[in-house]
Amino acid sequence: MKTRYKFPSHQITFKHEINEEVYFMYMNKVRSARIIHISIKKDKRGVEIWYVIDKNPCGSSHTKNFNENELFGSKADLLESL
Repeated sequence: MKTRYKFPSHQITFKHEINEEVYFMYMNKVRSARIIHISIKKDKRGVEIWYVIDKNPCGSSHTKNFNENELFGSKADLLESL
């Protein structure tokens, strides 16, 4: 059975990958952590990409969510953005 509706195809690109070490500002200090999960949220305004990082190596009790524009690949890139 053929469908009459053609589904739109979208391609989402990520700035960072899972297990990549990233730098960010947290409590007025430069911090680094690894990305453990990428979350994509879609609503009326568009698509938002959120990165979940884990600062605690013993478990996922200290996870934090950051928007794509809050994370940087190197410490130099982070300091240039300030």
